[in-house]
Amino acid sequence: KPVPIGLSNVGFVPLYGADLRQKVLTLFSPQDQFTAVGLYLLDRWWSLDDILKTADPARDGCVEVETLGERIVLYILNRVVYRAMEMSSDELPFLCHRESDNAKILWKDGQAVGFYSVKPSGSLCSTFLTQCYQLPIMDSIFVRKCHRGNYLGLQMLENFVECFKEDCLGLRYPLSKVMYKVCGKYLSLYPADRDLLWEVESVGRPSQRTNIANKIQYLSFTEHSMANRVVAQNEGVMEKVTSRIQEAMEYTVEIVVRF
Repeated sequence: KPVPIGLSNVGFVPLYGADLRQKVLTLFSPQDQFTAVGLYLLDRWWSLDDILKTADPARDGCVEVETLGERIVLYILNRVVYRAMEMSSDELPFLCHRESDNAKILWKDGQAVGFYSVKPSGSLCSTFLTQCYQLPIMDSIFVRKCHRGNYLGLQMLENFVECFKEDCLGLRYPLSKVMYKVCGKYLSLYPADRDLLWEVESVGRPSQRTNIANKIQYLSFTEHSMANRVVAQNEGVMEKVTSRIQEAMEYTVEIVVRF
């Protein structure tokens, strides 16, 4: 559907969040001034769907973000598709990726379908300027909803593990329910890696890490215990109801007999 272009729905947005040096001219929906529908690139307007496509056959699987065009694709996936359209209630928004951030886009059948980004071990933490990350940390990961259910999150997690040889790898706290499932699937395929993945806060010091395998086991036990408790409660209620029905029937029979 064509979108009218006017001064009221066009504006520059920073490509790298707080860094205002690089901006891109953006077209917003007339119905929602916070929803981007197109970008002005190479002397013409492009729809978001067109920007997220590629004719390059080499772009397949997890491809490192290097060019400005790839940075723009990453921006759209993160700030527009994920944050504005597809973020679940139990998920938190990701910060804008900086120009120097390590990130990969997941390409499938000529489309950008997801991404993940990493804070390498030893890199400076932007929140705590005097501290460095103690281990590689996957600080964002996303798969578009229309492409979920195809183990693409698992594919990116496997790629992350393959790229680093450290004994411990971090995933940014808090993990979503979906990401716990992805980690659970990974650990079922690679049980020897149960001490490899850690949910980390801040820069990932030993005291800021939680073993993901243990956390999944705990959550599974808790859910199982709660399910058993609900079943037990329901059975108790049913026993009381059955008992009262039987008492009522016996009382009715007694009245009929006496009558």
